[in-house]
Order: sequence, then structure tokens, then C-alpha cells
Amino acid sequence: MSERDRRLVFIRHPGRHWVGSMLVNLAIPLFVGLPALLLVVTPLVWAVLDFSAAWRTAAGLSGLLLLLGAAVMVLMSRDELRAVRWIEVRPAEEPAGVTIQRIRGADRIPVADLRRVVIVEGFKLGRSVGAEVVFETAAGPVLRCPPGPQPRMTAPALTDWFTGHLAPAGVDVRYETAVVRAYPTIERWYETSQVAELWQVPASEVAGLARRLNVREQTFTPRVNVMYGGVGSHLVYEPDAVHEVVAAVPGARAPEAEPLVE
Repeated sequence: MSERDRRLVFIRHPGRHWVGSMLVNLAIPLFVGLPALLLVVTPLVWAVLDFSAAWRTAAGLSGLLLLLGAAVMVLMSRDELRAVRWIEVRPAEEPAGVTIQRIRGADRIPVADLRRVVIVEGFKLGRSVGAEVVFETAAGPVLRCPPGPQPRMTAPALTDWFTGHLAPAGVDVRYETAVVRAYPTIERWYETSQVAELWQVPASEVAGLARRLNVREQTFTPRVNVMYGGVGSHLVYEPDAVHEVVAAVPGARAPEAEPLVE
């Protein structure tokens, strides 16, 4: 087996990845704070005082935002250095084991200590948001490779990859799904027609089925209709709960698994 066949690459250019992540962390406070600075604070100071005071205020606040970005960058740098570069399996070689190589440092698990590998694919509102690889060992410690830059394959394909390499060595490999809650505002809750389409049932059956499955519902009145005494009020259903019970509805539409790309 070649090195390419037994190595699952997540980050091809670790230096580029780390620098890019740090620049993003540095820029986030600027992107969040600058619009308020330019559109609210600076014009207000200009109106109350003068242009010189407004310019000094803008310069000072920009410096504070830059310092905040630098602080975020420093705090996040440790986590970024732990990002997974690649995972390599050597079930037949000596010593047999799994290596989780990070940008800085590595974790090594002997195959004899590895009891289970679980690929947990998260779904938010029915769409894939990435997969976490969980390594369970005989001694109890669990190593997790959280969603991040991913190889160009779906989560079920990741499961097949680990199964092909580790199942012959007696390691249990499983694929699981998990709902990642989105907590949308009520304006984005699903109407009866949307739930019926997702569950593949007639709209007339949605209310009874939702109550039987304990799906949260609420009467929603669009703001534009409030002044007319609640005309247009209708039941809406919490999207997170609707997706959480999909597996319990016969014939429901399966979650949309998408390729996990770098």
C-alpha cells in the first residue's frame, strides 16, 4: 500500500492555511466594527464637534479595532496549530497504528488500543455542514478531528475509507448523523406546505403528525398583517425539530449529503 493510499489529507499547505486563518481572525473585528464606525460614530462626532475631532475619533477607534483583532488572532493561534493536516493508517505495518498529524504536533494511536472510529456528519436544516472523525480507544480517551478543511469525499465515503483500512484489523467503523441546531427566528419557521414536502405526506396530515412527534408549533402573524387584526395568521413549525424527527416519518426525504470540499 502506497503512502498516498493510506494517508487522508485535510490540509495540503499548512503554512498557507495557518497564515490565512490568522489574517481572517485579525480582520473580523475590522469588518464588524468599521461599518458602525464610518456610518454612525464618525458622522455623529463630526456633527457635534468638527471634522478634526471626527478624524481623530475614527483613527483611535480603528486602532482599537486593530488591537482587538490582534488579540483574537493570538487567542485563536493555538487552536489553529492543532488543526489536522492528515490522518495516516498503518494497520499491517510495524508498529501498527493511526497517526493524526497536526500543523504542530501529532497524536498516535496503536491499532491494538483503537476500539472504534465514528464518522459523525452534522446536518443543519437538512444540509451537510461537515463531518467529525471520532477515535475511541480502549483506555477511554477520545480523540476528535472536528469539521474543518476536508478531503474531497462525502462523509459516507470517509466511512468506507476507514472501513477498508481498519476493519481487517478488527476496528469497528461507524457512520452517524447528528442534527446541528440553527435556532432560526420565527419568521423562518416552516409552513405546513414546507413540512409536508419534507416529510412526503399530505398537508392535511402535518398538524397531527407534528403533535404526535412533539414538534414545536406556533401561530405566526406576519407583521404587515398585525394592524388588520391578525388576518393571515397560520401555524408554523420549528425547522430544527422538523428535521430531528425526519427519521421517524416513513417516506420522509433523506438529508442532503454534499461533498465536503477543501
